Amino acid sequence: MRIGPHLFRPATLWVLGILVCFAQPASAARLLDVFVELDGNVVVHAFYDDGGRADAATVWRYLEDPPIMVDDDVTAVQADPTDSLRATLRGELLLTIQHKTRVIAQARLFTLTLRRADEQTQKWSLPEAEVERTARAAGLGPPSMSPGNVVWFHGLSAIVGLFLLVLVGGLVAVAFLVRRRSGVRMKCD
Repeated sequence: MRIGPHLFRPATLWVLGILVCFAQPASAARLLDVFVELDGNVVVHAFYDDGGRADAATVWRYLEDPPIMVDDDVTAVQADPTDSLRATLRGELLLTIQHKTRVIAQARLFTLTLRRADEQTQKWSLPEAEVERTARAAGLGPPSMSPGNVVWFHGLSAIVGLFLLVLVGGLVAVAFLVRRRSGVRMKCD
């Protein structure tokens, strides 16, 4: 079998167009563990997830949102007596974010303020000012991309990919019609 002009048939170009337009590096969701240790004891074990591409500074900003789940057997935070939606931890604190056994970022603190959406949940998060304060303590700068921008970026790339697919399909169709009208036939073995 001879490899020749038949590779440029419209169907082949269409398939190649699809592959080129939608080929993106593979990424998988990763589960992130967040630990808060107070005087050597874990008092919060929470879980977050992401697409696996965010840098440490971006991942740290996830702490502003409630986690997807918590380990209820470990998480034992007492709310402030005056505000049941807040908790202030004091002592030797270690705040760690890790993926499996790899530490992504870590901060040593002496105070930590937590918040939650309602009294019935143990899904504690950090107020925005606390996220920024602890990020500095962890030696992190500004995030490379906010979590909202990650979603926006992937949506935009899908739209651009679709546009390119339609463009390639249109060009293939036009080339096919022009070649057909001109009567030029390509012979394939």
